[in-house]
Amino acid sequence: MKKLLFWVSAILIFIFWPVSFFLANNNAWSQIFVGTQTIFTPDPLAIDIQSTKISLIPNRNLARIYENKTTIPLDKFKSNVFVSLDLNNYFFSLHPQEIIGGLNLTKYPYLAIIPFLVGLYFFSENKLRKWILCTFIVAVLSLAFINRQDKFDILLYFPVSAICLHGLRKIYTSSVIFYFFSSVFIPISTIEFLRIIFAK
Repeated sequence: MKKLLFWVSAILIFIFWPVSFFLANNNAWSQIFVGTQTIFTPDPLAIDIQSTKISLIPNRNLARIYENKTTIPLDKFKSNVFVSLDLNNYFFSLHPQEIIGGLNLTKYPYLAIIPFLVGLYFFSENKLRKWILCTFIVAVLSLAFINRQDKFDILLYFPVSAICLHGLRKIYTSSVIFYFFSSVFIPISTIEFLRIIFAK
C-alpha cells in the first residue's frame, strides 16, 4: 500500500508539466517557434522606457553610464534568470506575477513544493546532484537569452522533477509523515489535475 501511494504521488508530480504544456500548445505546435526572439532583438517599448529613465536623471552623462545600449538586454537577462529561479513559476503558475500573454502553466501540484524543499534540503545526498546542478544551470542560462521563455522552460522539467522525486523518497522513509502527506497530496493534486484537463 505504501509503495502504491508513493508511485501515485510520483506520477502526479511528473505528469502535470507535460500535460499542461501539451494542452497549452495543442493547436499551435507548428507555431511554437514562430516569433521567438532573443533578448537582443530590438524592442521599441523597452527603448521608450529607457528614454524615460534617462530623462529622470539630471546629469545626462551620468545617465548614460546607468542607462545605455547594454541596459535593455541585461535587464531582460536578469528578469529571465529570476523567473527561472522563482518557485512560484513551478508550483503556483507564477501567481501573483503572471506573464501577460504568457502560458503561465501549472507545472507541478502546489503541494509538490513540500517534496521539492525536502529534496533541496537533502540535495547533497542525491546521487544525481552533479547532473541535476549542471542541467539546471545550463537550462537557466540558455533560457535567459530567450525573450519569452515560457514556451521553452520545459528544459527545467527533468532537474526540478528529480529534486521533487528525491524529496518524496526522503518523506517515504518516515511512514507516519508519508501517510499523512500522501493522504492530503493525492486527492488535492488529483482534483487540480482534473481541473487542468477539463478547463482547456
